[in-house]
Amino acid sequence: MDPDGREVIYVVLRDIRSYAISRDRSNPINTYRDIGFLYNTDTGETATFSHMQTVANYPSTDADGNPVSSLFDDTIAPGDFELKLYTTTNVADGVAGVITNAKTMDGRTVDANGYTENGKSPGRGLEHSNTRTDGSGKDYNTPYSKQCFIMPGKDNKRFFDTLQKWGVKDGESIKGKLYNSIIHREEE
Repeated sequence: MDPDGREVIYVVLRDIRSYAISRDRSNPINTYRDIGFLYNTDTGETATFSHMQTVANYPSTDADGNPVSSLFDDTIAPGDFELKLYTTTNVADGVAGVITNAKTMDGRTVDANGYTENGKSPGRGLEHSNTRTDGSGKDYNTPYSKQCFIMPGKDNKRFFDTLQKWGVKDGESIKGKLYNSIIHREEE
């Protein structure tokens, strides 16, 4: 929060059906089920992002190259978190943010730098685009996560453009809250 009292709050609604973990990258079963909202307490403005992925959803390997059957345990747990701005990532295009001061599904701490203590997926949890920086990789049209919050590229750009427009500066953090729910969509 800045000295003028402006605060941006980030609320994520996770559809509990996204806990169905995909085992096959070519046929993911739980993508883009979640919704995010930004709220500017100063102006009353909101921004909605209706296609998010917040649950780890593919088999991978650990730091030593051994197969890991599911990264679900490293998914960010419901509750409080912070999003520290701004950063980039080598696996996605555009600006990213670091998920900090959170817990994972198995109760591990995500520290102030976004690193998970002894998690299955070493590294930082980020909010980022699903698009690869070099445009390669057909499967990057679908979000595959370890513990990140992922949006389509155009939504990711709008997310970070909104924060910059609202005056959130590099190095600042915004407060977030993640809730579990069942989200009913028109297409269902």
